[in-house]
Amino acid sequence: MSKLSSILSWLVAVAVLPLLLIYGGDFSMRQGVVLGLLLMGLLYLMSNAAAGPVRYLPYWVQVAPNWYQILTDFKLIESPEEWRSIAESLKSATGYRVLRDGVSFTVVQQSADFERTVIFWNQHQAFGSEFSFSEDMTPIQFERSTDPEGWHVPARFFMRPSGASGEAGYTLGIVVRDWWWEEVSNSCAAPLGVSTNPLTGSVEVALAVLPLKEFEIYRYPANRWTDGYITKTEPQIRRRRDEARRKLGWIAMDRASSDSGFHGLDPFHLEHKYFTVKHRQI
Repeated sequence: MSKLSSILSWLVAVAVLPLLLIYGGDFSMRQGVVLGLLLMGLLYLMSNAAAGPVRYLPYWVQVAPNWYQILTDFKLIESPEEWRSIAESLKSATGYRVLRDGVSFTVVQQSADFERTVIFWNQHQAFGSEFSFSEDMTPIQFERSTDPEGWHVPARFFMRPSGASGEAGYTLGIVVRDWWWEEVSNSCAAPLGVSTNPLTGSVEVALAVLPLKEFEIYRYPANRWTDGYITKTEPQIRRRRDEARRKLGWIAMDRASSDSGFHGLDPFHLEHKYFTVKHRQI
């Protein structure tokens, strides 16, 4: 490729990438432009750096909790009518609401061991360096007659790195009050795990683990188009991913599309009892 062609390719990418983020990645106009330019800068620096054995593709992830299932299984609401009332009230609420908007983010850069990351959290228009997220679930809250008048604590949704079930990944769950959990735990659905914090009087209830193997597809060798990579390495990555999905209760909803190639424009679409996850390269 000539130098002129290379420059033209980069100019086209600079123009197109923000549009892909805005219209295909649930970004605002401002987010799409800023993040698009940042990504192009990073990709340009990477392309001009010394060639390494592994390349990285930034990717976008959307996590949509099945709130009705979660809230009813864990006794946080009592009826479908209660959930419909909550959902209706959130339609007119200003700002970010995890019960309405879910979670979406873009992994801009990530080390080979997944320990160091640069993440753009869409809902807060902010960058972070940890794959951890926590947000209150207002209007779901805890209060009891012995508490001071007007005092209440909201439930929280969390996503954090973990090694639950012997599989490295990201645990998704809710945080509730310890006294409340003691009252309802015997009548709730069985969680994936429970962790109590006596200092805060809270209980983390793990609901699912999204395996790290799901995102191995965004790292590939510089010579990925060799016969060895296409016929051996890529199928191995796919088998590890599929095994982790089955082990942790995830079902691929678009398997034919997903298996036709790792790096297409259509997102991977996974379903769990409590969550829907979509992700794709950008």
